[in-house]
Amino acid sequence: MKIDLTETTSSKINQALVSARRAIGTPAIGMVLTLVVVTDEENAYDALKSAGDASREHPSRIIAVIKRVSRSPRARRDARL
Repeated sequence: MKIDLTETTSSKINQALVSARRAIGTPAIGMVLTLVVVTDEENAYDALKSAGDASREHPSRIIAVIKRVSRSPRARRDARL
């Protein structure tokens, strides 16, 4: 399942995570690996592919921070759950 959120907030990301867990019948967070990946746009594909490969070995959530050159005067937060 993938859910895209654009120009969102941390609170809305958390709400979407809770809703997604409930939708698949898993209300509790449970024991999972949380992997935080910080990368730039150039290396994002490889970094996220590696993180995805690692997630096949253990249930996990991946939080990726992709640094980008700003195209607008204000900060923007997008998410894919």
